[in-house]
Amino acid sequence: MKLSSTSYIIAKIIFIIVAIYLFLNPEVFVTKGYQLSVDGAVICRGISLICAINMASNLLDNIYKR
Repeated sequence: MKLSSTSYIIAKIIFIIVAIYLFLNPEVFVTKGYQLSVDGAVICRGISLICAINMASNLLDNIYKR
């Protein structure tokens, strides 16, 4: 099943919003208040920010090419 271009753009926008939400709310990554998970939360925030930037640039490239 192939996604239409509108569905593809909407799916990418939803993914970008989720990635930005995960970056802005680090409490999602910290489980039960353990101090050891703070380093993991920093890494997860960085990965979610990189992922959001990458998906936004891919989305803009796809929109620009059409």
